[in-house]
Amino acid sequence: MTVGELQKRLAKFPPDTTVVVYWEEGSDSHFAVDDVSLKTGNPSRGTDGKPRFKFSQAGPATWAFIEISPE
Repeated sequence: MTVGELQKRLAKFPPDTTVVVYWEEGSDSHFAVDDVSLKTGNPSRGTDGKPRFKFSQAGPATWAFIEISPE
């Protein structure tokens, strides 16, 4: 999802709506969003197919990272 797509989806909600992350695995399934920031680095995929990101100022990609904590 891009920032633009996320903005469009979030624009439908009232500005005072609390944002949380819902994760269906584990005992802590609700997380509060603490921060959003842009980070530069090198994206890749691990042998398990999951996305990876190595932070580097000289990296070719900039991603938006959402920091979360258990609610």
